[in-house]
Amino acid sequence: RLTNTHETFSSRCLVEKLKATGSLSHKKELQTQRAALALGVSLATARRQLKLATDQGLLERLGSGRGTRYRLRK
Repeated sequence: RLTNTHETFSSRCLVEKLKATGSLSHKKELQTQRAALALGVSLATARRQLKLATDQGLLERLGSGRGTRYRLRK
């Protein structure tokens, strides 16, 4: 299961980078567009990575559609 290990590592790196930039915390919510800017990636890549981190339980998704926000899981 090298892929799952790689995906988990990638998601953790994503979360750590967003925390380091001050874009994400337990109280601070983050939208996909701001994540893309903070990470220097396309909107589609940011969306995909945020979904993966959410699926792995690292982030909590709030809302849906254009109003979707993410924050660290408590």
